[in-house]
Amino acid sequence: MFITNPEYDFWPWTWIHDGRECSSLNDLQAAWKSIDPRTDSIFDPKKHNHANGYGDKFTTKISDNIECVSHHADISNKIALEDYKDFAIKKFDKQMQNIVNRHKKVVVGLSGGIDSTLTLAWLVKNKVDFESFVGRGDPWRGSINNMLESNAIEMAKLLGIKNHVIDFNHPQFDKHDMVRQYLLADKYDYPCISYVTQPPGSLYLLDLPFDGQIVAPVGIDDLLLHRVSSWARFIPDHMLKTLKTYSLPADRITDYGYQIGGYSLKWPEPMDPSLGRQGFHRWADDLLFQMAKDWICSPATSQEWFEAWLRIDNTSCDVDQLRDLMGVGWLKRQIIEWTGKDFTSLIKSSTCTENYYTPNQTNREYVLQECKKNQDLYREVKNVSQQLYWKSTIDVIKMWNKVSPEVAHAIHVLNWLRKHR
Repeated sequence: MFITNPEYDFWPWTWIHDGRECSSLNDLQAAWKSIDPRTDSIFDPKKHNHANGYGDKFTTKISDNIECVSHHADISNKIALEDYKDFAIKKFDKQMQNIVNRHKKVVVGLSGGIDSTLTLAWLVKNKVDFESFVGRGDPWRGSINNMLESNAIEMAKLLGIKNHVIDFNHPQFDKHDMVRQYLLADKYDYPCISYVTQPPGSLYLLDLPFDGQIVAPVGIDDLLLHRVSSWARFIPDHMLKTLKTYSLPADRITDYGYQIGGYSLKWPEPMDPSLGRQGFHRWADDLLFQMAKDWICSPATSQEWFEAWLRIDNTSCDVDQLRDLMGVGWLKRQIIEWTGKDFTSLIKSSTCTENYYTPNQTNREYVLQECKKNQDLYREVKNVSQQLYWKSTIDVIKMWNKVSPEVAHAIHVLNWLRKHR
């Protein structure tokens, strides 16, 4: 599915509603409005619904009358890894050029990771009129991301870029009010996964200190081969079996100076497309919401690039290349080439969500109220599993005052359905 152009705002998943393809955002909204969580035997408000994830079937059921279908492509014409890497850099260049051609000025959010730094380097190399920003104090993030954000601020200083620091601990911003807005679901055309306060997805809720189109490389990590779903496909079967048999942790075996902090210890199964399962990691679906509003754009949203990734020859990667992919060496070298400076030791990656949200007293009472409302909803229709989920959630919040992203999303979805069905 794409909103206007398959090389500008392509989304690799399509909903089929009552046998008809949702070819517009109005169709998508109509499909959402048809879902009745009380009577639907399949629908789960806690799940990512706009995208199938790694290992999912190409076609998954969202509700009794809706399916989510992954984009299919002809992958018979294979491309060697080195040729793909060359293609990826050229494609990134083309996508970025398309973005800056459409907008007089752009703004890039810096996380300290490889994707935003590559975007920054491209803008510097091409002498684009742009500014940057770094978000701090996000309630879902913690000390590791705080370090990455400090590194990002240092990068901007080294390159002499006008950079803004958005601090959610500053009285100017009310992160609890932002979370509340998300839970209420009043400002959304349809429900979506969102951490609300994490830039760039949150920025439309704020009085921003800059003016320009936000460029956010959301969804580009697989395309640039530094997510486990990308490089795990190159690990030989016998080696993957050894790693699993002896429980050798993925986050230590694969640490080449880029990934830090907590990562899953589980090794994924390489996905064979012929078996009808997806090997591409799902995208955060607030990207779809933001693209629809033309609030942010991403160089990742290209059908051609997505299909090229699917066509990579898994046998064309040797051990040295694999280690380089894990440590994003080829991308660091590109950043040095574009900027003429080596600050790549500052580039690190960590999970975006280190913490559960700790609500203030007002939001705590509201969340508990919503959980009780949802528990009662499912009690009416005798859905025992959902009743237990909401009862357990209430117990956790009362004891630890912590709200998981899953809980926040489910409240958001059910509130949207109450107001819009």
